[in-house]
Amino acid sequence: MTLFGVCSIPNSLHPPEPIAPTQFFHDCLNEVLGAQGADGLVDYPGVESDRCFSEYLTSLARMDPNTLPTSEDRLVFWSNTYNAFAMEGIIDRYSPNTPR
Repeated sequence: MTLFGVCSIPNSLHPPEPIAPTQFFHDCLNEVLGAQGADGLVDYPGVESDRCFSEYLTSLARMDPNTLPTSEDRLVFWSNTYNAFAMEGIIDRYSPNTPR
């Protein structure tokens, strides 16, 4: 599989208090989307108040994706990271568009 992108991924990251790949899970993001999403729409006020979402963002800051075992794991990490920070951008009103 060949992937093309418009951004680069850092060669190295040095997160504070890093967590091991075996301690990192996307469960919180999945839980938030399951609880706050329906029919392709997201309840952004619900996401904002969901403790699991802030925990997920914190875990992203502590994870060095270069330590993940496979390229597929890294792709999932970066895709979910993009989605989580896009959601945070909408919550923080950084997005020029409506939440839809």
